[in-house]
Formats: sequence, structure tokens, C-alpha cells
Amino acid sequence: MLPGKLLTVGEYADLQAHHVAVVATWETTSDRMLDGYTAGSDDAGLAEETARAVGHPADRPIYFSCDFDAAPSDQAAIDAYLAGAADVIGRERTGVYGSYYVVQRCLDNESARWAWQTAAWSGGLTESRAHLYQRIDTVTVGGVDCDVNEALQIDFGQYPSPGITPYHRKCHDMDQLPATEPPADPNSDPKTWPQRNYDVGFDVAGGWEGECAGEFGVQEWGGRTTDGIRGYLGLASWITPSGLVPVAPVFTAAGGGAAIWDHKPTVSLGAPEGATGISLNYAAPGGAYLATGRST
Repeated sequence: MLPGKLLTVGEYADLQAHHVAVVATWETTSDRMLDGYTAGSDDAGLAEETARAVGHPADRPIYFSCDFDAAPSDQAAIDAYLAGAADVIGRERTGVYGSYYVVQRCLDNESARWAWQTAAWSGGLTESRAHLYQRIDTVTVGGVDCDVNEALQIDFGQYPSPGITPYHRKCHDMDQLPATEPPADPNSDPKTWPQRNYDVGFDVAGGWEGECAGEFGVQEWGGRTTDGIRGYLGLASWITPSGLVPVAPVFTAAGGGAAIWDHKPTVSLGAPEGATGISLNYAAPGGAYLATGRST
């Protein structure tokens, strides 16, 4: 939300009417975070006011931009800025945009809950916990050059937000999925851990109307000590009469899958009409779970 590029009420309403999800981000100047706590507090107040004015809901995050090659010595000021923002909008809604090193430090320091990584200044590295990833290249949309961003997680702070309502009788409530074989080295790359396939069918007896949604997570496991990663979801596909349909590009062979932190839902997505279940390839030494219900 650069001041010269503020989203208008009409634009926001048009995007929503055409089912285009919106993510809120705020930037004044590229190195604004170096001004610390007061700058973060002031910016968050303006960001919140602007978001509410266009109709963006109060429970969605706002990403604040660190749009320069920040050094480790800048991190104290960045954390202070984000602390100021968090005191206005809440820490659970505070996000950061920046390089691999910035978002990594902010997530490690817990100064930000949401992370939008840019490829710039990142040395080709990608933070596995990031929610969004901005490429270097651009595309032309409607005659306008636009940055290309990829969603790395199903919930990346967008509105309408993904999710499921409580248990619906025509879909499964909760399935406890089997644990997988523990890796020889618990602190190794989770994508190398032994995986297994498990299919869960939906109860569609008596006819099924509307869409179903799934939410996948892993249980606690004490073997890993370097971080909170407790599993890995490599492949995930909806089972349909015409074949398997990937739930998201990241959960395909080409996408490579994603590491999963314990009790942090990873898949929350509406299934295609008529889906009869979901097929998963996952690693979860502590076991996993799948909740399904009618999508919102």
C-alpha cells in the first residue's frame, strides 16, 4: 500500500466481486523500518485505517516492507519497527516483506508472524516458512507490468481466507493418520524423511451438495531439535471420478512439497465439485490428522 498506489474502495469491491483474493501490504519508503518502533506504530495505524476503509477485514494480516538489502546490524531497528506495528494491529497479524535473511531473522525472533520473501538480495535461497515468494521477473496484465508472486502456503493472509466450517455430516470430521518411520537423522531436511501414502474418502452417501475442504496437520514429535518442523507433505490430491486433482501446485512432484510445523494446518482448500476423497503422501513420525468439512 504505497501512498501513491493505494487500493480504492471500488477496486477492492471489484476484486471481491470477481473472486480475486486480496493481501494487504504497506510501504512508505524502502528503508522506513530503520526508524524503529514509533515508525512501525505510526505506519500500522495508517495501514489499519486504509484497510478498514476499503472493506478489508480486521482479522487478516498486514505485511510491512523492508525493501532494501538489510544487514544483520539493521535487525534491531527492524524488530523494533515490527514491535510498534504489532502493538497496533496485534502480533498475530504482523507480517514482514523482505529478503531471505530478513524474513528468516524476523521469524526466528518472532517479530513477525507472516513472511513475504522477495528473491532480491536472497542469494537464491528460499525460506521454507515464508507464506509468499516474489520472483525477480514481471508479467504484463492489462498493459501493466506486474511483479510475480507465488503462494507457498494455502493461507498466505488473503481475503477471502481459506478455511472450513465445523463438521458437516456428509464429510469426515477428523481422521487420525498413521505415523511414518522416523528418519535416521531427525534434524535432516524433512523432504528426505520416509513418506507413506494414505487415502481418505469422503462420506457422500445420500448425495453430496456443495464443496468439501480439507485441513492437514502433523502431531508433536520430540526427535527434531533445530526448529518446530515435525513433518512434510510431499503430494496431496483430491480424488475425483475423473482422476487425481492436485490441491495446490506446491503439493505436486514439480512443486516439491512443504515442511510442516506441528499442529499448524497446511491444507485448507475447497475441493472440486464431486470429489470423493483426498490422497496424501506425507512424513509425520508423530502421526498426522486430516479434518474435513464444508468449505466457507
